[in-house]
Amino acid sequence: MRPAETFNFIVLLGCLVYLASLVLPVFYTEEVISRREGLVRDGHTWYGWQVLVFGWLAIISSKYWSMAWFANQFFVLGVVAYRMQSRWSVPVLIAGIFIARTAFSFHGMFSDKEPPATEVIGFGLGLYSWIAAFYIVLAGIVWEWVVSLMSSSNRDS
Repeated sequence: MRPAETFNFIVLLGCLVYLASLVLPVFYTEEVISRREGLVRDGHTWYGWQVLVFGWLAIISSKYWSMAWFANQFFVLGVVAYRMQSRWSVPVLIAGIFIARTAFSFHGMFSDKEPPATEVIGFGLGLYSWIAAFYIVLAGIVWEWVVSLMSSSNRDS
C-alpha cells in the first residue's frame, strides 16, 4: 500500500467510526417525577441516529441548551475540506472536537411534560466513538502532512 492510500484509509476509517456511532447508544436516561418520594423510572436509550435527527432541538431549550450537535457540521466540513486539499480541514476538525466535547456537560433533556424530567444518567459507546471519529480523521490528515513534509525535504536534500 502506497503512503497516500494509507492516509486516505485513516480518514475513511474515521468516517466509518462516525457512521458506526449512529447505531450505537449515546445517552442513557431516566425519568424523574420526584427524587424525594423515590419516583424515578427508566427512560430511553438514545442512539446516535436519534441524536443526529433531534439534537438540533437543544438550541431551543433554555434549560438544557447544548451546542454539541453542531460538531456534526464541523466533522463534515473538515472531511470535505480535506478532500478539497484545503488547509482549513485541521482547524475545522479541532473546533469540532472542542464543540463535541461539550456533550459531556449534557445532563438533561427537554420534555414538554415536566414532570417527569428526563435526566441523562450515562453516556454510551456511541458518544465515545463519535468523538473518536474526529480524532481519527484529524490524525490521518496530520499524518499525511508530516509525511509529505518529510518526503519533500528529503527530495530537496
